Amino acid sequence: MGADCCKDQDYTPSNTVRNASTNNAVGNPPPIDHKGLYRQDPVKQSAIMSAAAAECDAQQSADQALRRVQENAELQATGAELRKLLTAEALAHCERQQSTIPKGEHRAVTIHQLNLLATIAKLMVMKQTLIDSNKYSKNFNEQITWINVNMYHLCTHAIKPLSAKDKCSWIELVASGMQKPTWFLSHSWGTPFNETMQMLEFFKDVHKLPDDAAFWLCTLANVNCPTRFAS
Repeated sequence: MGADCCKDQDYTPSNTVRNASTNNAVGNPPPIDHKGLYRQDPVKQSAIMSAAAAECDAQQSADQALRRVQENAELQATGAELRKLLTAEALAHCERQQSTIPKGEHRAVTIHQLNLLATIAKLMVMKQTLIDSNKYSKNFNEQITWINVNMYHLCTHAIKPLSAKDKCSWIELVASGMQKPTWFLSHSWGTPFNETMQMLEFFKDVHKLPDDAAFWLCTLANVNCPTRFAS
């Protein structure tokens, strides 16, 4: 009965498969020989894997380079809009002085140049409405003003956009040559910039420093452009 039942249901034994075109039962295909792929030629297999990894890395590098170019284009557009808000005097100081300073430690900033940045910051927040989009900021979703503008805001909305066209640091944008620091300035980026300037003016008065006294400040000395080292 079991055999008749199997025949009625067109039963195919477990050790056969059916040909898709003829519906005829055929024998199982020969087992795949894994030895040749994984054991017989490990050198060849390693070369194949290395080539695949290199191709993947090359694609990732190309994608990253494209993203950097796109980001730089967006920054340049933001910088162009910001330049329209600046006074002629401030704008004149934001055009690169053909200065390339190879060593980061020679990119110090003077009190005079910091006052220029303060002027730009005031114009930036007074002539346009900027909202703090950093969810970790205590001013999240609030308007950025001269009272609360900090280094995060300046880096995003002023320093990077203005230096994107020349692919340089802020100091290379405004300085005519290398500026060796006398002082190292360490501060929290979240500190309102106006308070940082008040502190520096106090420090200048106490130590009777000239206007060209130079401080090393990471945000202004570092190259923030995404394509400088990629191009």
